[in-house]
Parts: sequence; structure tokens; C-alpha cells
Amino acid sequence: MKKVYSIAGLKVELTGSYTLQQVTQLPGFDVFEIEDLSDTNADVYIHLDSDINIVNLTNIHRVHHTEMMDIEHTFSRCEEGYIYEMHRQDGSKIVSIVYDLKSNHVFMSPSDCLMSVKYAMWVAFTLSAIEKNVIPIHASSIVKDSEAVMFLGESGTGKSTHTGLWLKYI
Repeated sequence: MKKVYSIAGLKVELTGSYTLQQVTQLPGFDVFEIEDLSDTNADVYIHLDSDINIVNLTNIHRVHHTEMMDIEHTFSRCEEGYIYEMHRQDGSKIVSIVYDLKSNHVFMSPSDCLMSVKYAMWVAFTLSAIEKNVIPIHASSIVKDSEAVMFLGESGTGKSTHTGLWLKYI
């Protein structure tokens, strides 16, 4: 299964089955989906449901480790690229993400936690988008005459709704 999205001017290709089905059920992704009629390659490739074995990666160095909402988040660097992992308090894995610098492809393991899938997708996109000089900010914005208004906030607080209303009435 494959879906193509246009996010921040980047063509993003997602492949997978189980996790891609989860993504299509999450709010907020549908507005970015596009029909892929072009012959151009994607800017970002995210391969969901990948069998990730961290043991096969070389020279792993932990860059950052934190705990939020009883979930451990670890970001590491390796010779091949970057690794991001989420684990529960009992040590069980929620999701692993590997960004391969050489291929500019992101590989993400399946996850049984729908809430974590949305966050993991943001991380997966961010890892390769940065290489394209795009820094994701969770916001909605309007640009007019080289100036912008940006709405920041948590998911579901009305950023896109406000953007739409501004475009319609102001």
C-alpha cells in the first residue's frame, strides 16, 4: 500500500500496510494527501512496518534521552544515520525509527499504540525534512505580501480552522 502527501512543499511517499492503515485513520493527515500523477520522485520516503534491528547499526551514540508521560524517548546517532525509539516503562518497544543518510529513506517499525503513531510520523518526517532545509513547526500559517501570521498550538485547538477563516474573511 502507498500514499503520497504534500507537506511543506515536499512530496512525501509512505509505504506499508498495518501502520499506513492507522495513519489514514488519524485526523489531520487527509488534508495533505495528493494523487500522485507525476513521474517525479518523492522528496521524502517513509517505509512503515519495517523490520528494524538496531543491532545491525554501527557506532551508536546516544544524543538525547528523556521521559514524558511514562514513555522513554531516545534519539541516537550512528554511522548509517539517526535512530529514534520509544519504550514503555517495562522496556517494551512502542516504535523504532531509523533514518538512513545515504538513501534519505526513513524506516519505521509497526506500533500497537495509535497515539504514538502520530508523534512517530512527525519524527519520521522531521528526520528527512531537515536534510531538505525544512524545519517542521506544529502550526498553521497564512502568507500575504511576504509577511506571515502563524497559529501555534496543540493538535485540535483550531489552528487550521482559524487559517481557513482568515483566508475566507480577511
